[in-house]
Amino acid sequence: MKLRRWWKSHGSKVLKIAIVILAGFAILKLGSEFWRLVMGETWLGAIDLKIRHHEVTRWFAGKPIYHIPSAVYPPASYVFFWPLLGWLSIPLARWFCLVTTLATLGWLCSLIVRESGAENRLERVFVVLMLLSMNPLGVSIGNGQITLYVLTLLTAGLMLIARDRHSLSRDLLAAFLIMVSLTKPNVSVPFFWLVLIVPGRLRPAIFVGVGYLASTFLGTTFQGDGLFALLQDWLDRTEVCGSVGDSTDVISMINVSGATMAWQRGNITSGLILVGLGIWISAHRKVDFWILLGVTAVIARIWTYHKLYDNVLILLPMVALFQAAKGVSSSERGSFLAGILLALNVMAMLIPSSCYNFWLHPWPTVFIYTCFFVWTLDLIYLLSIAWRARWRGGRARVGSDPA
Repeated sequence: MKLRRWWKSHGSKVLKIAIVILAGFAILKLGSEFWRLVMGETWLGAIDLKIRHHEVTRWFAGKPIYHIPSAVYPPASYVFFWPLLGWLSIPLARWFCLVTTLATLGWLCSLIVRESGAENRLERVFVVLMLLSMNPLGVSIGNGQITLYVLTLLTAGLMLIARDRHSLSRDLLAAFLIMVSLTKPNVSVPFFWLVLIVPGRLRPAIFVGVGYLASTFLGTTFQGDGLFALLQDWLDRTEVCGSVGDSTDVISMINVSGATMAWQRGNITSGLILVGLGIWISAHRKVDFWILLGVTAVIARIWTYHKLYDNVLILLPMVALFQAAKGVSSSERGSFLAGILLALNVMAMLIPSSCYNFWLHPWPTVFIYTCFFVWTLDLIYLLSIAWRARWRGGRARVGSDPA
């Protein structure tokens, strides 16, 4: 109670200090990473964009790509990559990526501010800076990665299908957004449980499935090999990529040796986690939708192989924690514990993954397990309030339209 009274008296001051700090991090990080995306002349400048551009160009020229070590995307993904990369040279694609990234950032900021329950300008600025100050967001932008696009499409699409107000046009739009988000399936696949279970109707899931299958068949028409051969080549390539254990996820933690049996154990564990998530969502489908989003995002981050830039997924549980701290989620009053967890997440997302100048060897392990510890706390907290809401008969809260 003393802590609650202290926060009521000093909370706005703390928030202002946090905003100044986060703004400083955001300006420094995003400034350097946008420069790296567009103007960086070393091999690290827009590195993933260059790699994807090479793969997409070869794909639509009918040349095989799954012998390339970096080619870890399924056939449909290259269809979705084409509008971003396939019709431009690399220099123009870098500038086009800059423009679309800025537009996507604006869209995602608008979404999370509307859904967060922020009541005044100070809180809205803090919510925006939660995203803009994230170190993995900057890494994603500088690399020319698509995680930001995927997260935005997922959030907008899921918000559309979660509402009681539904129509054919809304379901089609939501399905299109979610289908395109499957460009990066290791991020978006766990969220398909929400598409399948939460709306209480199968139409959105059917639209997503049919659209994705059609995109897959379209992609295969540009390659000499048949569909099943391409899928087998893709699975073989993902196995090689995922055998390197250097990230905060189940596959990497199991595959420290890179052995085949370790990879198989990782696959089995990932499958069990995915099935368990589906069972849990089915049992809690009526609780606060952002709680479901937060839990799914944590699972999506750890269920299979990821790199640092995919840590942007943790934005979703951070929004859920902000709601809980404000008392706008399934709990009737604001939770001070949720605020503490939110602060831990904000700090964890500011930490750089590499500290080569002063702490080279132990730092990656410290960073990985610090993140994993914080995300585990998030998961425990969100699961607990979902459990309480379920037994109180709580129903999902949804905010305003994402459009």
